[in-house]
Amino acid sequence: MESILKQIAKDHQKWIDILVGLGCNKVLAEDIVQEMYIKVHQYVKDNKKSILYNGEVNTFFIYVMLKNMYYDYHRQKKRISISSYDDMDWIDEKIQDEIFDGKTNDEYNKHLSIQEWYNDDLYLELLELDSITEAEYTKDELGKYYMRRIFKEVYLDRVKVSELSRSTNITYWSLRNTLKIIKKEIKKYYETRRSDSNDN
Repeated sequence: MESILKQIAKDHQKWIDILVGLGCNKVLAEDIVQEMYIKVHQYVKDNKKSILYNGEVNTFFIYVMLKNMYYDYHRQKKRISISSYDDMDWIDEKIQDEIFDGKTNDEYNKHLSIQEWYNDDLYLELLELDSITEAEYTKDELGKYYMRRIFKEVYLDRVKVSELSRSTNITYWSLRNTLKIIKKEIKKYYETRRSDSNDN
């Protein structure tokens, strides 16, 4: 376990930079990263699982943990307002146009298709967890979670793909490809919903 923490600590400045990129000041970022080390230590100890992937630190795992910790800090201090995803007003026309390339005027079904796709039961369940490991879930389940996390980062939190690539070490083109897959999935959801409503 000590070697895992040493491996994570080698990228200490990267973890600080991730938080600073989210708007965190450097002093608070240092505190959160130190707390992250404690959480990772406890997680590995309790679950007897590694957060390494192919021998390397799972950067996306650490990124999600840091981001959640930073947002939790603000929620507790009530310094920022985190929008509730139960209130689906965040699906504005701009998001709909980006997903559907502005090719349809069926706003109602577009809105609901995005809402229902994003609010997948498994994803909402995983969202409640402090951390997720590959050993506990199938490849399909993790893929479903991953796509919705990327959707949230790009469409809801408005993180630029280039910035997300730098902060997570996921290649730019891999993220672009994931966004294409997300669009296809939502459009397929939309076609199914529209077909069902026409049948009725």
